[in-house]
Amino acid sequence: MNKPPKTIKRPVRIRRCNFKQYIPFLLLVFIFLFFLMLTKPNPSSQNAELNENDLIMLPVPTRSLAKGEKITNKDWTLMKWSRSKASAHYVFDIQDYEGAATTTFLPKYMPVLQSALTKTTDLNAVVEGIPESMRAITVKVDAESAVEGWARSGNYVDVIVIRESRSGGPEAKVIAENVKILSAGRVATQSSSYSSAQLPATITILVSQEEALKIKTAASIGKLTFALRGVTDNTPTTTTNMNQNIVLGIKKETKKIIKGHAKGPDGKKYVLTDSGKWEQE
Repeated sequence: MNKPPKTIKRPVRIRRCNFKQYIPFLLLVFIFLFFLMLTKPNPSSQNAELNENDLIMLPVPTRSLAKGEKITNKDWTLMKWSRSKASAHYVFDIQDYEGAATTTFLPKYMPVLQSALTKTTDLNAVVEGIPESMRAITVKVDAESAVEGWARSGNYVDVIVIRESRSGGPEAKVIAENVKILSAGRVATQSSSYSSAQLPATITILVSQEEALKIKTAASIGKLTFALRGVTDNTPTTTTNMNQNIVLGIKKETKKIIKGHAKGPDGKKYVLTDSGKWEQE
């Protein structure tokens, strides 16, 4: 049987693209885009022109200023700031604060609030050592309450009040813990030397507003004394109250009021007392 003759496939001819013929078209597109960019308005320049009347010159520090630094003109420059964002509490003329000092840290190139500068020149170690929201109060002490004078500036103490308890007999209670002493006998610096003549009559301590009220109230109803802490001791006080009955081991009998009964999963009976706790019957 005769086989059909094989057909010869001719190779496909690949037509090469002639890019030269597209060069004029590409040039026209490039020129069009170039002129489009030139004629397009710059929004930043327009906003700058529109908002030029809304700008104001404010003095700003050229470097970060630490708390307590004195103001010098060489550390300040003028910077444009939005008038609508400029608070009335900002400093508008640094010349008005010549010789003043900073009351807080000031970052560079930022407007400064008037409260961040003070014209008071008699800043002292006690005032500078009072953080925001804290208070410094002074209490009277003697050799016993001031731990023979060893409770000095920089040390930490627990404040204790000793008074007559409601049940009768003396009672001691911790009313403030880990309190820093700012000055002792108007001495705000630590000194290694010690003599009996250095025993302070008053001590200034750093406390919160609530602790200040507690201590001042306690001073009118009892005697204040200090418990001196170690240099690195920050542990909270576990026992904050002590009275005559606890010292002598006298337990005051109180009648429990039964508010409920229940049977536990162990089969034992329990009662609910007025203390809110379940106790075994």
